Amino acid sequence: IEGDNLEVLRLLLPAYRGAAGLVYLDPPYNTGGELIYPDNYRAPLRAYLQLTGQHGDDGSRARAAARRGGHRHARWLSMMYPRLALARELLAAHGFLCVSISELECAPLRLILDELLGEEAFVAQLVWRARKLSDARAKTRVSIDHEYVLVYRGGPEATFRGVPRDETKFKNPDDDPRGPWMSRSMLGLADRGRRPRLHYAITDPATGRRFSPPPASGWRYGQETMARMIAEGRVLFPRRAGGRPREKKFRAALQHARATFPSIIDGVYTGDGTRELRELLGFHGFDFPKPSELVRLLIEQTTGPDALIVDLFAGSGTTGHAVARQNAADQGARRYLCVQLPEPLAARTEAARRGLATIADITRARLARVAGEGGGFRAFRLVSTERGLAADAREDELDARAYALALAAGYPLTVEIERVGGPGARVYSIAGGRVVLCLEGRVEPARLDAMIAARPGAIVLLDPRCDGERLREAARAAKVAGVHDLRLVNAPG
Repeated sequence: IEGDNLEVLRLLLPAYRGAAGLVYLDPPYNTGGELIYPDNYRAPLRAYLQLTGQHGDDGSRARAAARRGGHRHARWLSMMYPRLALARELLAAHGFLCVSISELECAPLRLILDELLGEEAFVAQLVWRARKLSDARAKTRVSIDHEYVLVYRGGPEATFRGVPRDETKFKNPDDDPRGPWMSRSMLGLADRGRRPRLHYAITDPATGRRFSPPPASGWRYGQETMARMIAEGRVLFPRRAGGRPREKKFRAALQHARATFPSIIDGVYTGDGTRELRELLGFHGFDFPKPSELVRLLIEQTTGPDALIVDLFAGSGTTGHAVARQNAADQGARRYLCVQLPEPLAARTEAARRGLATIADITRARLARVAGEGGGFRAFRLVSTERGLAADAREDELDARAYALALAAGYPLTVEIERVGGPGARVYSIAGGRVVLCLEGRVEPARLDAMIAARPGAIVLLDPRCDGERLREAARAAKVAGVHDLRLVNAPG
């Protein structure tokens, strides 16, 4: 969807509230060179670009000042807050919100997310090693090689999927009937002062030798649990001097089939994203694009095969690409909603020479290249329209208004919409006839009676300007016919 993400969010809520398995955000990092969104969200694009310092009064290209008015952080946070507040509404109870961010705004962003979602919703601050090679140009002589991914969840039941276990660790050299096992340490993490009940001696029943834990750690288990483990043969006592008892952990007894996901993500770098975009488009055309593998990892960990993934700062289209890759990997049917403002590209860039005028053009071009990997896409553009429809409205204008009204009525953008009655008709069938949508400003009684006679699940009328008593009669007739939902909606404008 091409348009301002705040306005798009408001339009999406009726149909997508609580529907997203993952909301992934990669906002501008506020380094001073990126776009800062305006407070007047309905301002035309030209006024917006002048407001943010990207275009001068003469239309020439510029960049936003790094510290305009000394309020760089406040302006960035003011931009983010309403978007995060609405993004929260899209999140399913089993879903996750993941935000990529650098150290510049990580701390204040966490405070905002704690406020909006609750501190109890915080899952992790993942560390992504974004730079493969150290930055030799760092003025401080410290190379900042990492970024962060802040992870919050929609409800207490939401968990990461985890990673495959190293099965080579499990063996069964003693033919234990309980199956393969591995040995692991039974030492704890607390000294005697903090956890005195975890500091005690245990005895090897075969030899009578006694073993005490180190003073700084203690055992992992209390005495009652430890005694039961010894009786069940789940403690391995050493045969050599200086050894320590270890736990015999059976694979069948593991609580989870997969191991936990590490908080440090390594092996995928920013350079991979640049190289990936160049291979797809013939040029990278975008500063520091996220590699699709990073986002694919998050999708794999947080979503099932039918999930909806939302990205409000689509940029080069990394998230859509990552969804396609994960669908190809596990034969999933995930869907994505990616939103990108049509930020103009500089005229002398390689992208512009190839006919791409905005970042949104790059987004679409990339998604078109990868559509074959795991599903295609439908493109929308957010535009300002008049409330009514002209008598000579084009076919595409009618179709666009039908989608907008279906969305306002709570139907997703993937819903099946079919015009009924041939070219020029202003009546649409939605979701295989479950809903009838009429775009006629004045609904003739005969037309209304025909729609009721079709007995759809619901009838949606656009700005009906017919007699109020006639509408009440129609509502009663609809109810008698089994149509219990006759809805009047305003045209989004």
